[in-house]
Amino acid sequence: MTPDWLISIDGKPVSSAALNKAGFGRLISATITDNSGNEADTIEFTIVRDPSMALPPVGAEIIGEFGYLETGRESLGMFFLDKPGSSGSTSGHTMRLTGTAADMSGSLKEQRTKSYDRKTVNAIVQEVAGRNGLTPRVSGSIGSITIPHIDQTQESDMNFLTRLAGDVGATFKISDKDLLFVDRGTTKTASGIQLPAIELPRTISYEYEAGERENYKSVKATWHDQEAAKRQEVVVGSGSPQKTLTKSYATKDEAERAAKAALKDGNASGERLKVTDVGNTAILAESKLTVPALVPEIGGDWTVQRAVHQISTSGYTTEAECERVRE
Repeated sequence: MTPDWLISIDGKPVSSAALNKAGFGRLISATITDNSGNEADTIEFTIVRDPSMALPPVGAEIIGEFGYLETGRESLGMFFLDKPGSSGSTSGHTMRLTGTAADMSGSLKEQRTKSYDRKTVNAIVQEVAGRNGLTPRVSGSIGSITIPHIDQTQESDMNFLTRLAGDVGATFKISDKDLLFVDRGTTKTASGIQLPAIELPRTISYEYEAGERENYKSVKATWHDQEAAKRQEVVVGSGSPQKTLTKSYATKDEAERAAKAALKDGNASGERLKVTDVGNTAILAESKLTVPALVPEIGGDWTVQRAVHQISTSGYTTEAECERVRE
């Protein structure tokens, strides 16, 4: 199939397969990286530049669509330009632009001081999203958790949400002006819909690493019992080895949630797989891949941690960095 793409800046197309044929905005390479966890998605592309073409301003909105002429394109997100640059000589010029899904030049990085008392995660995320012009998308199991008290002291909203996500076993990211706050390691959408596994009929190449992570059987956390005026312990799981969390929590529920999240992280197998295949816009972070057993150790289901989509003069490929998680 024939790779197709469209990259627009502030609503104006600057590079596409059609423009390439006409000799305008000729693409050298374009890479869109879809990340899991609390890391923003990114875009980076380089095109041949007409000398009269001005560099777009920092903060400009970039839309990236990849696909094939035979089947159509899919949007891989909206980004905000943060690093415009150019290079060249008397023989020609190029323009290299990079952007992130979160507008890091805006209010997300402002330092704030605020306290939240007896609020659900959903209410907190809605408040933070609202003041940053984002739409909150919170999974029900996470959103219903009540936080007795949490302080944001001279801390950016990005850092605060990262910390809150860690406390409740969630992950958050910003995508297409949505603030996503979902269960860590899940293959469900924020609305609870299970994402189907994507079967790779073939794999161009792979790299595999065996797990090195220790598999904890239990996790211990402490919390301050105000009525008894002493520190109490909760243990999630049973047996050894046991991990002890260094942070002391305000309530038993908070301590238990943190221990459960730590046990889940500790149970990750640590196995890593990087597969490169023909370009597939359905492969995104947190999606599940079913990989053929080219060799025994790589066959089966994997969770995508990072998906790198690249179009260049060589074609369209998708590289998926995956982790196998013990059930």
